[in-house]
Amino acid sequence: MFISSNIGSFPCNSLEEYKAHLETCFQQENEIWCSQSEESKYPCLSILVKSDQAVVNYFEAEDGGEMLVSFGDEDAEDIVSFCDGQYEIAAWQVIPASDAMECALEFFQSQNAPGCIDWGEL
Repeated sequence: MFISSNIGSFPCNSLEEYKAHLETCFQQENEIWCSQSEESKYPCLSILVKSDQAVVNYFEAEDGGEMLVSFGDEDAEDIVSFCDGQYEIAAWQVIPASDAMECALEFFQSQNAPGCIDWGEL
């Protein structure tokens, strides 16, 4: 697996190495991309994380395929900004960062859309 983030890029040869790099990436506001390798960018999991909040996107392929977004509180109506305002996200997409970590760990196993959270379509 390969992790690309605002704090660096990390090739990961084991689940333990992958988890350790993710934990580092989750310690600050960050944009994280997880894919099979640096060259093979899809399918991918994109995670925006800030403190205890996160938004997860799953992209099956670059041109089409399944595109999903995390589905948190359907009654949330605000906008939440990530990465110093670079991204403005509908609040209903926000989930706990711990759930986003669980998604990333599940993605390592299959590179399919993780089943541990609810999804909405993009």
